[in-house]
Amino acid sequence: LQVMNNLVTNSIEALQDISGEKRIQIESILNKKNVIIQVTDNGPGMPSNVKKRLFEPFVTSKSTGHGLGLSLSKQICLENNGNMNFLDFPDRTCFEVTLPVSGILTGEANA
Repeated sequence: LQVMNNLVTNSIEALQDISGEKRIQIESILNKKNVIIQVTDNGPGMPSNVKKRLFEPFVTSKSTGHGLGLSLSKQICLENNGNMNFLDFPDRTCFEVTLPVSGILTGEANA
């Protein structure tokens, strides 16, 4: 829940300063081993110097916040035998969370 809250909040904040259509899309894929969740927005994206260090603590492209959200979210995913990745598309920003089905079905996941 914490991970999804952070990703959706980041998307909302990214869309605040753009004009035109604002989109946040959340998709989930279930296979035998994993649940894959993608959070995508059509915001302005991130500068390349930030992309290189996205999951490091205290790295942010925003004027507010501490730059801890993505690093903590990735750590939560890793602690639950999953992962978080940034998918770099030219026209959208997408974060992908992968968690094992076994932890979710047994209630062991803490994301």
